[in-house]
Amino acid sequence: MLTDDDSLYVWERHGLPEDWQARLRATEVSGAIAPVTAAVHKLVERYGDLSVILWQVQELALAACGHDRPRFCAAYGDVCTRLAEAAGGDWPISLALAEHLSVADHITQVQKRFLACEGEWRALLSLVDSGWSPVFQARTSGAADWVVQRGGRTLAVEVKTKMALATAAGRLTRAFIGLPMLPQFAFLRSFDYTWYTTDNLNDATALAFLQLFLEHANEIGTLAATPPAKSAHFPSDLGRFRFSQRDEHSFWLELARRDADALRTIRFEAAPAVAADHVFTGGGGARISEGLEKELPEVRKAFDRLVRAKQLRHVRAETLLVLVWHMPFHALSYSDDELTTFWRGWCEGHGVVYGALLRVTPGGNSLPMLLTSAAAHDLELTSSRASGAAEVSHPT
Repeated sequence: MLTDDDSLYVWERHGLPEDWQARLRATEVSGAIAPVTAAVHKLVERYGDLSVILWQVQELALAACGHDRPRFCAAYGDVCTRLAEAAGGDWPISLALAEHLSVADHITQVQKRFLACEGEWRALLSLVDSGWSPVFQARTSGAADWVVQRGGRTLAVEVKTKMALATAAGRLTRAFIGLPMLPQFAFLRSFDYTWYTTDNLNDATALAFLQLFLEHANEIGTLAATPPAKSAHFPSDLGRFRFSQRDEHSFWLELARRDADALRTIRFEAAPAVAADHVFTGGGGARISEGLEKELPEVRKAFDRLVRAKQLRHVRAETLLVLVWHMPFHALSYSDDELTTFWRGWCEGHGVVYGALLRVTPGGNSLPMLLTSAAAHDLELTSSRASGAAEVSHPT
């Protein structure tokens, strides 16, 4: 069943000049956020125009082209400053960026890699708030993500980040905010749009949709501009991809893709823009909770896939495992007591003695950590401050 979430987001609509890349690369890289800014510059060099699907690139590009865009600094300024003060340098920022962003990957995967960096920073800041101090350690195969010290005790920390399924649609939304900024996708500026997806939407399906759109963008733009209503199918090994013009003003794109275990479908519906300077988007995954008894087994499966047994072999009993969980909207209805019981049971089942579940709301804010008994007692972890280590107002 295809569903949307009745969520509505409003974004400013912008176009970028042809020389936007040169303008962005010419901007000064300085201050506490310099490592993140430099990493974004490298991504623009690597991916060119397609890098604009990243919100970080969108913000810096618009700022370089004369727009007032404080969001990038607001997202990373406090994080970078606090980590640099705690560590005596910006190496916690640079280490995470180097590990996660140096891999040559599809640009849509870079969105996830940024979230992995932010997850590591959130985890480290939570430990800093509990009185632990970061200790430099080079990133080598099998080594912990972080090492921290407090009162003569040294603690190795392993961090895993789990995104909600809804973030796949959220990243597509961001991609379709960025693409119309480019002249070659200017036809999208005439539309508002809504995503409809099956509940089992995954990253592979979202990636396939974007790949097929980019491959056929010129044809889609021509079809959208030439009524009367018509439809078209685009043969592909990635799935059944089709265009349909509902009337002379609206169209939709749909990808149906079957993998080993399920049929996954995603639909992009475009309707005439309500406002020339803003784009309205719907969809993203919010829904009413169906109850813990039904939903927590699915959460357990997701955590199991994220942290497989072979990945835990090098995690020693005294290592702290921090799982950063980007919660879907409906999970906000779960009580702390219920989730603590679930988390401790999951850790026990995987042999994790020291475990911390760091929850992140759909708005990007960190909630207090949920701890195993040993972590709460032996490590005296607290969460006295919500560590907003990432962009806090976009649906990813």
